Amino acid sequence: IRAFCYCGGKRIFSLRTVIPSGVRVRYSSKVSIARLTPYDWKASAWGSLVDASGGLKAVKRYYRTAQKWVLRSGVRNGMKKKAAYKKIASFVSKKASYGSGHCWKTIIDSGYGACDSYAGLVQVMCNIAGIENLFCRGDAVSGGLSLPHAWNMVRFRPDGKWYYSDITWFDSDGGKNHSEYLLSAKLWRSHSLSKSGPVKSMQ
Repeated sequence: IRAFCYCGGKRIFSLRTVIPSGVRVRYSSKVSIARLTPYDWKASAWGSLVDASGGLKAVKRYYRTAQKWVLRSGVRNGMKKKAAYKKIASFVSKKASYGSGHCWKTIIDSGYGACDSYAGLVQVMCNIAGIENLFCRGDAVSGGLSLPHAWNMVRFRPDGKWYYSDITWFDSDGGKNHSEYLLSAKLWRSHSLSKSGPVKSMQ
């Protein structure tokens, strides 16, 4: 399957992918390429955003890397979505360490990123693997302090239930992962969603 990227109605490039047929990567506005700013590029599957500050070559490189990572995680066509998600979550937790950076591409570039980098990368990889998901913003209490935080929600068919998933907190940076944050039917007491609720995109 190929995902196509369009600009002003013209196909710019295509990527081989494992996302469902019919999902296309599409440019989201009519501004010229020379005026591209971060977060201009969107994937129409569930609206994941790409930092396009490096231009078309950067967009292609980051998406291709994300696609390779989905395959390296062990996700394969025909695999049940919940099993595929667990492989993606495990891969991200091993690949990333908490640090500076607020876009998923910082994990690809340096291996470090903040909570929104984790959640963003999980979203992009889920989109590629065809796993329905949402991006969540809100607050989380850690060490007695309530701080801005980001995590994900994922849904698996046929039950259609939404699960909360916080891969930043699931990741223990080399130790035993905290499984209670991998998938939870209820929002954890430490977390609270923003008033706007979960969204389909990272921004």
